[in-house]
Amino acid sequence: MSEKISLLFPDQTLKFNKLSEVTLHDIGMDNIVTKLSIQPAEQTYIYNVMSMMTDSAKNAKFRSEIFDDLMKNREMREKIVALFDRINFLREYGSYKHDHDHELGIWDLLHRLEEINDYIQCLDSIYECLSTADIHSEGLIALKDYVQKLYNDNGYEGYFIARDCSKAILDKGCRTIYNTHMHKLAYDIDELNEKSGQFKAASLIVASDNGVRSYKVKLAPPVGLSYAADIAKKYGVTYEMLT
Repeated sequence: MSEKISLLFPDQTLKFNKLSEVTLHDIGMDNIVTKLSIQPAEQTYIYNVMSMMTDSAKNAKFRSEIFDDLMKNREMREKIVALFDRINFLREYGSYKHDHDHELGIWDLLHRLEEINDYIQCLDSIYECLSTADIHSEGLIALKDYVQKLYNDNGYEGYFIARDCSKAILDKGCRTIYNTHMHKLAYDIDELNEKSGQFKAASLIVASDNGVRSYKVKLAPPVGLSYAADIAKKYGVTYEMLT
């Protein structure tokens, strides 16, 4: 997905003029940014953004409507900030940063799959926040659509890695239970087994009686029912419980 969006600079063709340091000092911008954030990196970013001025009324309206949405939806704002922090952590410290350190093996791929799954769940949560909040600005609506496209694209990326990991496990003859929410992977069992040789994969599900967990594991294709939410609530690790 090559296209990008910006909530601050939606029109990349606009001409911006940079205010001088004297002007910024006179209007107290250095003091203003300290009231907006306690993080030095964020203060610098805000300072730089506020120093760029344009006479476009459309750009000012675009930003102000986003600001109104953020101020009116405090819970949404706090959740999205926490999710962006999580995504930034994955970007800074994830396995993609260390691909050059050693030759990748199957367990590296499995670890990367976990990170992609975490990333996809963050995107899903951001989309849910934007979908359930009362937003009207062009910017946040565009962000919601953008996140949905990212979710769809990266969901397939995770699937392809999961499929290749499964093939490698079969080739090595490892006895493995691969717990995943990717139902498509289980639907493609026949394709996985076509070239697997001696060892075969099978789809396992936890059977349920009218939606009630039975804890009985059996061979069957996915039924579209996940217990992840129930388990997260039981152990107090849902997003709401952690924030």
